[in-house]
Amino acid sequence: MAKEGKDNKKGFGDIIENSPKSELEDAMLNKCESLFNDGNFDDTIQCCIALENKKPDISITHYYKGMSIYNKGNLDEAIVELEKGIKKDPTFWLLHSAKGLVLYRKGKYDDALKSLNESLKYEMDLSTLVLAGVCAIMTQNNVLAEGYIKKAANIDVKTSAEIFDSFISALLAAGALPADMQKKVETARQKMKEEISKLEEIEKIVRKKKKK
Repeated sequence: MAKEGKDNKKGFGDIIENSPKSELEDAMLNKCESLFNDGNFDDTIQCCIALENKKPDISITHYYKGMSIYNKGNLDEAIVELEKGIKKDPTFWLLHSAKGLVLYRKGKYDDALKSLNESLKYEMDLSTLVLAGVCAIMTQNNVLAEGYIKKAANIDVKTSAEIFDSFISALLAAGALPADMQKKVETARQKMKEEISKLEEIEKIVRKKKKK
């Protein structure tokens, strides 16, 4: 869940309270971020380990390291790493959101929803809200799902629709769902599209009124 609705030009060092103070540590943090964004996950892990040795109290390294491990396919180890970061900073929303994503990929939708809700206590992030909506669908709670999607749509309707569709498309493309669940997901997907369309229409009306 890299990018997470933040301004990536600033870097994640700007959103943590305990960012490194020395020039060397700043450079190392920027390097970890750059390697991760470029998809160099092995090098990201090594960079995070080096930074942890220099600055063991910061939590952002556990995000980069955990998500690099996740991208290499080791979901259980990724969760362990993210939980280390959460232990250091329980209020850092991105770690909870990332853990929710990993649990979602493991098919543990109830547990994922718990982590995502924990993240939403600290940051009303668009991707987190949409993923929570998808998890709610998978736990067959469409009313709850609509609530998450509407909150996301209130932030950005178009982007919410795109993120939602990408999550659902990936889920269906995996082909791991039983036929009855696949049908329910397709039905929920259609309903969500209708809800988002309604919100888009409302947004257009509001914009027109503002122009007058």
